[in-house]
Amino acid sequence: MIYGTRASHLGSFQVKDIPCPYCEHTENQNMSIFGRYAHIMWIPFFPVGKTQVAECTRCKRTYDKSDFSEKMRLISRELKGRVKSPLWNWVGLGIVGVLFLGSSLINAFKSIDPRDAMLNADLAVMTNNTSETIDSLSYKIDQMMTLIVNEELHPEDFRYISKVRGDKALVLLAIPDLDDLVPEERPQILELMETIAGDQADLADKQIYYGIMNHSASFKTTKAPGKGMEDGAIDNREEL
Repeated sequence: MIYGTRASHLGSFQVKDIPCPYCEHTENQNMSIFGRYAHIMWIPFFPVGKTQVAECTRCKRTYDKSDFSEKMRLISRELKGRVKSPLWNWVGLGIVGVLFLGSSLINAFKSIDPRDAMLNADLAVMTNNTSETIDSLSYKIDQMMTLIVNEELHPEDFRYISKVRGDKALVLLAIPDLDDLVPEERPQILELMETIAGDQADLADKQIYYGIMNHSASFKTTKAPGKGMEDGAIDNREEL
């Protein structure tokens, strides 16, 4: 099995003058304590308890704590408290902790592109309730999508945003069921967005960036100045 529990020997003790439940002679009993640990791919992750086993020195019979006398139970509990699970039982959790810490440090020290934060801010305010006075380009794209898109794609749930900053403009469209479209239809939608944007006088001298994304904000079709259209299964947000 690639996961489960295994046992390791933690310690042995000799308990004096205890009656054996099998031969009924009062002899010394050899008590062994085993620790169980959870493992994945045979790598120990953490301890999951201890168990005690005794052997009569006279008849050599082995028995577990279900056959212990009350006195033997008390002794076994005391002895169990003396032994500790070895550190190697925690190796798996240690590896996970080191990987998590390493990943956190890498993320903490790597350079963060401020443009990525700006894009995420734009995604957060995309809307399906477009306004001609507030965002005329998104409003026109919304009206056209409502007319030409199959109702099965629920065009009423599409979300939009367009904005201008300096000599650049950003036009985004979110289609929740984008993955249901055949690949050839995505570039057609982007071309339609370009056509509508081309009629906007205020965008005549702008470098325009386009993006179409799905329900998980993964951009499947993008177009950036000097880069051309990119369409595929991966997230193409880097150009935006």
